[in-house]
Formats: sequence, structure tokens, C-alpha cells
Amino acid sequence: MVAAARASADRLLGRAREALEARVGLEPHGRGAGAPEAIAAWDFTRGPEALEAPPRLTLHGTARLEGQGLVLDGEGYASTEGIDLPLGARAIAAWVQVEDLDQRGGGVVSVQNRDGGQFDALVFGERRARRWVPGSDNFKRTADLDGDDEIGGADPVHLVLSYAEDGTVTAFRNGAPLGHAIRTAPLAEYRAGDWNILLGLRHGDPAPSRLFRGTVLRAAVHGHPFSAEDALAAFEGRAPVRREDLLAALSPAERDQLLDAERRLESGRAALDALGPPSARDEPWTRVAHALFNLKEFIHVR
Repeated sequence: MVAAARASADRLLGRAREALEARVGLEPHGRGAGAPEAIAAWDFTRGPEALEAPPRLTLHGTARLEGQGLVLDGEGYASTEGIDLPLGARAIAAWVQVEDLDQRGGGVVSVQNRDGGQFDALVFGERRARRWVPGSDNFKRTADLDGDDEIGGADPVHLVLSYAEDGTVTAFRNGAPLGHAIRTAPLAEYRAGDWNILLGLRHGDPAPSRLFRGTVLRAAVHGHPFSAEDALAAFEGRAPVRREDLLAALSPAERDQLLDAERRLESGRAALDALGPPSARDEPWTRVAHALFNLKEFIHVR
């Protein structure tokens, strides 16, 4: 039931997105003309096919693709295998919807050595509540940007962290500078094959204080730092389509089908949650044995 409802919802949302692209001349699968090239980029608004875009992503825990993007509930994340390119000066970017403004320390997009010992990440609320910060191992390349608090809201926000050759980190939100640039250490570099990308996890092994809660609509890692013009171009290149726009692009009958599929999806997920976590492999046999040994036939009195 859950799989069928999800397939129906994805099909209808895909149809709506194609209609909007045709109506306003948006480029399919990607960028507006001015958006900078990326060495790794994912558009999760396009559904499961986003996971196959190289470098391929693997979902872990409860991370799932649903509706508008990659849904992260604080118990899941996504990761790539090693990237066969060196990474020096760079920019990491994401369109993201924050679910919990009071969460602390979750990473949205991270680049890290494969063991997680060295990393640079776009992190929410780690040092100060409701603030974006460039996270790093032992805060080596981290300092407060002194930007405004994140306010959330109905629309996703576009974030960029740009890392220059000299180690200066500049942040942008919705195409505008976020706070001031920082520099606390030289640039951390990553050797070809020895680093990978995480979405929804700050670094290393998953832990509640490292996992992000929200929805990532798009994410990218660029092999060069961003100028202010680059950040604005990435923001204006093509903003993710809002749910209201998708619903408006459907016929009344299709809209009813989508809402019904989403209700069935929610109902099916609630039913699965009510069953609790999956049993360990031998647990059913343990319960059978326990029941047998508690039958009256097995009770003997001297």
C-alpha cells in the first residue's frame, strides 16, 4: 500500500513539474543559464532518479525521498562513495527547508575524509541556536558568521558556503551575504578517492547531535569558490517549485488523486510505525519457544 501510494504521488508531482517547466521555460534537470557548474549535484525534487546522478547517493536509516525532496528526520542521512577528484577551494550549496528551528548541530551538506576525522560542513545551530555556521573538525575552520537567525517559513532557503584558496569562508543566503567572512585556519584539502559527501550528517558516524531534521530539495558541491555573483546566479538560476505551484498545475481530478495518494501514504506509514521496529532475525523463534515452555503441558509438579 505504501509503495503504491508513493508511486502514484511521485507520478502526479512529476507531471505537474513538467507542466510548470514547459509553461515558464525552465530547463529540465537542472540549472538556469547563470547557475555555476558543479562537480556533484542532486535535484531531489525529481524523485528517485536523483539518487542515480553521479556520484551515486546511498540512503541510510530513515532518510527517504518524498514529495518535494530528501526528507531527513534526525535518524537518517545520505552518503556517496569516495570521490575520484581532489578537492581544494570549493563551494557547497543546498536548497533546504528546516523542520525544527531549535535543533542543534545537524549537518546539511558535508565533505569529509572517509574516516570523518577532517570535514567541512554547512551546519545548523551548532554554536548558536538558529544560526548557520561552517562546521569543521574541532572547530579548526569554524567561527560565528554573526548573520541573522534563521526564521524558517513556508519557502525553502538557498545556502552557500564558499571556501577560498587562503581558507576564507564566505556564506550566502538566498543570494545575499550572510554575516561576514571568516578565516581561522588555512584551507583544508581532500585527496582524490579519500573523501566523500554526506547529506544530513555533520561528519563521521551518525549521532543525534550530528543529524539534521528537515528537507533538502537540492544539494551541490562545486570545485571552485563562489563570488557574490556566483551565489546570486545559483539562487536565481532556478528556485525549487513550491508545493502550491505544483498543485495549481494539476487538473482538479489530478489534484484529488494526489491528495488521496498522500493520505494513503501517511496512513500506511502510520500503520507501519505502530508495528514498532523490525524484529531481530531470531526473535520470532524465541517467542515460539517461550510460548511452548509456558504451556500447562510443560509444567510438572512433584
